[in-house]
Amino acid sequence: MEIEIALLERAVEELGENYPLDLKSNPLLQNKLDLLKNKLKLYSESCYNEPQKKIVKKMITRFRSIVSAIIEQQRAELHQFRTKDKFDDDIIRQVENRLDLEEEGLQGELD
Repeated sequence: MEIEIALLERAVEELGENYPLDLKSNPLLQNKLDLLKNKLKLYSESCYNEPQKKIVKKMITRFRSIVSAIIEQQRAELHQFRTKDKFDDDIIRQVENRLDLEEEGLQGELD
């Protein structure tokens, strides 16, 4: 968990120090920073606190479950586009790859 905390700290610093104007004008970057800060807070508070660590692990498990369900719904929607002629298979594959990467990223959440 110490590695995760160090990486999160570095990411928060990087965004804050090198992209302050982007953070003000880009809600996607703002959301990313908020996510990083929330993870950092949760991980830091639970690093040496076993009861808190169990709570955080449950939160992460639930998070994975919900995001996986969302990705599956997106996949189902994407497959509807395969039957429509006006959508290029290469574009559909690119979106499918993005969904695969999102799913893969979930596995990287703290175990």
